Amino acid sequence: KEYWSSGYGTDTVNTLLSHLFITLELDRVYLHTLSWNYRAQASFGKSGFKTVRDVKRGGQDFILMGVLRPDWEESQSE
Repeated sequence: KEYWSSGYGTDTVNTLLSHLFITLELDRVYLHTLSWNYRAQASFGKSGFKTVRDVKRGGQDFILMGVLRPDWEESQSE
């Protein structure tokens, strides 16, 4: 917890997205996060992810989030 709110997660996600969008030339990236994990959802939102829909898997509630390359590029210029 001592590393929470220091930007490490956002930096890691942005580094991964940079690799996926620039090196691998993907057009979109999806992820699942637990529906109650608001901190993760906010962190992913900083990298341009938006909620796509609710998902149930294995009895758990998840949120499907996605980001398109143009949205990610825009989030990097802010």
